[in-house]
Amino acid sequence: MSAIRKVAGGRAGSTQRRIYPATDIDEDVIKALNASDVPLSAYDLVERLQSKGRRVFVVSIYRSLARLCAREAVERVEMTARYRIRDTPSALLMTCEQCGRTYPVAASRQFEELELAIAENGFLPGKVALETTGICRICRATGGEGNE
Repeated sequence: MSAIRKVAGGRAGSTQRRIYPATDIDEDVIKALNASDVPLSAYDLVERLQSKGRRVFVVSIYRSLARLCAREAVERVEMTARYRIRDTPSALLMTCEQCGRTYPVAASRQFEELELAIAENGFLPGKVALETTGICRICRATGGEGNE
């Protein structure tokens, strides 16, 4: 939800800021995540959108990310508190500690087994995440230069 905010508190002669509709923010967040090799934080997204001339606040980015996560277009990398395009459902996420890239590996069977074990123990999970950190193949081969 967007609102028009008036500069100078609504006094005579005040100007209005340009509206930045939620759908535009969502599209710009998707574009920024698609353009990045690494997952981005909400603050990274604010910087990228502001560098393109958009006036946006971090609260708007968090709202956008919540909408995009609910639509399963984006996912949160829990270990790093960053966001990425969700390109592989039910994936194990492997995050490289050197270059920051996140590599998804399809793990549907493992998720099903985990969910069954959780249910058998009478636990109601909020979110199940399979993640690991380490050094990716590219960084191992290049001595940590994988982000070039």
